Amino acid sequence: MTRKKNSKWIEHPPKYMDGLRVIQLVGRNKDKAKPRSVLRVSPYGKGSFEKVLHELDLIRQPGERIYASACARDINKAIKKFKYKQLDAEFSGHPEVFYQKLNANWVSSLMQYECALERRWLLDIDEGDDYHKIVSSLPPESSVEYQYESKNGIHAFVKPFNRKEASLELLDCVEMNPYMLWSYDNG
Repeated sequence: MTRKKNSKWIEHPPKYMDGLRVIQLVGRNKDKAKPRSVLRVSPYGKGSFEKVLHELDLIRQPGERIYASACARDINKAIKKFKYKQLDAEFSGHPEVFYQKLNANWVSSLMQYECALERRWLLDIDEGDDYHKIVSSLPPESSVEYQYESKNGIHAFVKPFNRKEASLELLDCVEMNPYMLWSYDNG
């Protein structure tokens, strides 16, 4: 796959490409990019996942990042959530709004916490934070499963734990329904 020159790509294990995933191209002010979000759904498997990454890379503007859902999604649970949204819209008095944003409603349904096939939390530890102190404060039932360097620190995946027993410093880093970074502008 041909990639843009100024792009930094993170090579994740293939298991993070399996299953139904949401892939997102994001522009943020802090990266000096125009704020925008382009969402795609990757059907099952590594080949389709890489195809969607490539499509988003082709339209990516300077400063934009590519993320994907860290956990594969359960399509049956997402369909149920989608139908609930549809019914809510039907009875809201403005059902056309739901249909005007069909793709966004589908992606939103897929990304509901309950629609993850597995539970995996992300510790987003920025540069300057004490990585070892934060990770050593994990409760005994949790541990780091996988980690990678992000643009501004470290992302570490951990098994869910009882948040009532965690320190505030640890809780400040936790994303319970995470996206993982795949690529960013290295310019």
